[in-house]
Amino acid sequence: GAVIEAGCDAVYLGGKSFSARSFATNFSDEEIIKAINYAHLYGVRVYVTVNTLIYENEVDEFINYIDFLHRNNVDAVLIQDIGMFDLIRKTYPNLEIHVSTQVNIHNLSGVNFFSNLGINRVVLARETPLEEIENIHNKIKENIDTVAKSEIKKNLDIEDSKLNDKDVYESDAYVACLGACIEREFQ
Repeated sequence: GAVIEAGCDAVYLGGKSFSARSFATNFSDEEIIKAINYAHLYGVRVYVTVNTLIYENEVDEFINYIDFLHRNNVDAVLIQDIGMFDLIRKTYPNLEIHVSTQVNIHNLSGVNFFSNLGINRVVLARETPLEEIENIHNKIKENIDTVAKSEIKKNLDIEDSKLNDKDVYESDAYVACLGACIEREFQ
């Protein structure tokens, strides 16, 4: 509830299935349902990461998980596996799909490529310089996000050399700060 109380428009979360943040304490299916219902009470959108690469023997389990998310009114899923984008789009044509930061989109050409495929939002690579983010924003209409890890560390007065990514991503301060600014769309 802290990120919702902080005023965010949307939250990203990972479940126990197909989430790239395997070191994190991810949400169980029951917790995802509760999170979606709680967020929606406050008009906050919920985006669930399903951003691992999906092997052929995982496709049925993957699509069952997408079905679970869709049935429980998730607002969007974030993916890395482009083959799964096609499968999701064909199976759930109205489900919003975002490209995960794991795809490493860092320039206008990448954003345009995914926009032409029908992707609703691109989460830019963490390493994308601010100047490039502004350049992309000035030339597109699509929604773009970026995980501003370094800026969050700076705002929390943490030196990069003193804290590794895992520590930052698991800190309560990071989660609250990220949740408050994660959906800052360029308008």
